[in-house]
Amino acid sequence: GKNSNAIEPLLVAENILVEHFSGSRNREIAKIKIDLGNLFLLLNAPEKAKHYFQDALTLFSVEPGNLFPENTVTTAYEGLGKCWELQNRDSAIANYILAVRNDNYTAQLIPATYNSINKNFTDGDLAEKTITLLHKKYLETRDQKWLQKQLWITEMSKARKLIDANNEVKRETGDSIQKMNFAVLRNEYQLLAMTATDSSKKLIAARIRALESSN
Repeated sequence: GKNSNAIEPLLVAENILVEHFSGSRNREIAKIKIDLGNLFLLLNAPEKAKHYFQDALTLFSVEPGNLFPENTVTTAYEGLGKCWELQNRDSAIANYILAVRNDNYTAQLIPATYNSINKNFTDGDLAEKTITLLHKKYLETRDQKWLQKQLWITEMSKARKLIDANNEVKRETGDSIQKMNFAVLRNEYQLLAMTATDSSKKLIAARIRALESSN
């Protein structure tokens, strides 16, 4: 079917990147491995999918259970969670928790300007899914550890939303300052064009240089 047909081009792209850019294009290689993992999940082949998600983590030298400030690592942990959900719910929860933690970790370390262009993989959907799975485990077992993890992920989800809100304010503030600086710069150039005396021109030119170097 369509999903099966998509596997061959991805394998070709993976081979080209590994052969010619191994070590320098790890993010691109990891993304292809994640795409392959997702395709094998759609083809109901979780073991093959798991192999590709684990390979993606290996490209960043991430030891199992460790965090790394990279959105691709977050997506790989989420993929492993999906694989395990078909086999072992506890392992699925463990990987979903790692994905949520890595998402928060990455959001804290990646600059707001980068985050506004490269949105992280989740808008809270994974956190909600993880909370739901943890709550089911608690209802089944009445073990307090699942309830504690549920509360922990809930607080982490709130923190993630605060990070997003803060990044948005920073982005909007930066845009406003840039627009204001552009307007001032335009006025200075217009003033320079209308000024007759050399001394005034030098003064305006100095202001223009200062404005341009601050942008």
